[in-house]
Amino acid sequence: MTTNPPGCHMTYSKRASILSTVSGAIASLVLLSTGAIASSVTTESRQNPFHPNPEPLVSQASNGGFDGQGRPQSRSSGGARGSCSDQLIALLPGPTPISNTTNSCSLPSEADATQTITATPTLWFYVPARQQSVQAELVLLDQNQQAISIETMTLAPTAGIVGVQIRHPLAVNRSYQWVFSLLETNSPSLNRSVEGTIRRVELAPPLVQQLTAESTLRERITLLAQQGIWQDALTEIIVMRQTAPHDATVRQDWQQFVESVGLSVIVNAPVLN
Repeated sequence: MTTNPPGCHMTYSKRASILSTVSGAIASLVLLSTGAIASSVTTESRQNPFHPNPEPLVSQASNGGFDGQGRPQSRSSGGARGSCSDQLIALLPGPTPISNTTNSCSLPSEADATQTITATPTLWFYVPARQQSVQAELVLLDQNQQAISIETMTLAPTAGIVGVQIRHPLAVNRSYQWVFSLLETNSPSLNRSVEGTIRRVELAPPLVQQLTAESTLRERITLLAQQGIWQDALTEIIVMRQTAPHDATVRQDWQQFVESVGLSVIVNAPVLN
């Protein structure tokens, strides 16, 4: 994985021009150790983390009242022939579901802004199958639309969910935009991109203490969701899914989580990293 060289600051419009002209990380899992996760899944496998009503809880987790204060952004490349499995999709909440129509996937779906309490959070994407490996790029932009970090990676041709960690530490109470693209080197016009807005926040001390004291992963996910911390709740439920892939309750939790924000099209996609 490479990072941007010194002096990479540029406006997003200039960066977009470069992406279309030239060619258009696997993330480390954060917050919890595998041992702690395995313990929580074993002891609490029959508890529903979204009690009493999963839909309002997860919808609240989408942004915690943070609207991004900018133009609408798309969580799917959308609008192409074929099914939604052929699209690049960011695992973000949105006001309209991503769904298959008669001949194609739905048009690009608007993305809600999200929050994190992590300095270097992980973003998650569904990437479609391809005939060969592909270069991908994550560009992080500041509030002035300047590129402050550029991460590049090579993705295998397998379809599934991948995590990409933001390496540039996010400042507290500051908003950032990001653009994630699959770069078709020989056909830049076919590049697929999704984008979003993220803000790092701090929890109040009593909530920090409560989060630290929570003894199970499901309790942590529930608390994060209640506080509108989508990115971290998503990462932790993906960790839980990876740790107990055959647990029926975990599979149900995952299905409820993604369906509540209109992402049912990726519910059966494997996690690749």
